[in-house]
Amino acid sequence: MESKKIKDSYYMGSIRIDSNTKHFYITNNFIFEAEPPTIVVFIEQEELRTYKMKANPWRNWMNKNPELIIAKRTGLPINHLKTTRNSNINKEEDRNLVNLYSYVIDEFDSQHVITMSIVSDWHYRLFNGIYPFAGNYRTVDMQKGKDSTAMTWLLRFLDNIPELDNLLNSLSKASNLSIKDLTFKISEFICEFLFIHPYREGNGRLSRLVADYFLVKNGFPPIGANLTVDPSAYIEKLHIGYKQKDYEPLSGLITEKVEKAILLFEKRNTH
Repeated sequence: MESKKIKDSYYMGSIRIDSNTKHFYITNNFIFEAEPPTIVVFIEQEELRTYKMKANPWRNWMNKNPELIIAKRTGLPINHLKTTRNSNINKEEDRNLVNLYSYVIDEFDSQHVITMSIVSDWHYRLFNGIYPFAGNYRTVDMQKGKDSTAMTWLLRFLDNIPELDNLLNSLSKASNLSIKDLTFKISEFICEFLFIHPYREGNGRLSRLVADYFLVKNGFPPIGANLTVDPSAYIEKLHIGYKQKDYEPLSGLITEKVEKAILLFEKRNTH
């Protein structure tokens, strides 16, 4: 997964100034100067006059791995949207997520055994057109957060992906579970999935999609983003899960969200 291809997609053109050749790329509707592209195309200087010139906004631009080329200000990985803004990425992800939910509901009935291979396909469908690494496991160590919320995910954590397949297999074959038993299994999967952090981006969204799939499969309403309405409470329970292997706190939160969704549904249908 070389970075050259996606960097070439940012390329605007090159101009000759005296004996020098300068190569220009675009991000957020401004241009910056960087290394030569794979194929140099010369343009007139007038074609660049409508754009503001800024410093290269990407850290590690020369790196061959696109997972390591990140926006200096926001930390976003290089992407097909040519943006360093989280808001632009989030809008596209939200649109794709709606389509992905529809696809999962239509294509995966209660008889399916969900595997990490299937989850990777869902990741591809969610992030294809956004990130060059869509559908692939990460190839880098990662770190996010500060102080008590800081987490580091090493590459060796991916050695435990077979355990995620075991958890998915258990969830797929489970039936007639009580809400408490089901949410405990879902909580265990979410905690272990996010501890391993299989993908460079999108682990949270994917884990909640999997949770919603198994809730609906067992006759309960999906809870989606409601799980993270209070981010601090969610993260606290998540950390207890993957640091202490105690899945009850997150299970209790999921159960609470499901029961609220049921009450809301019943209330709407009594009027």
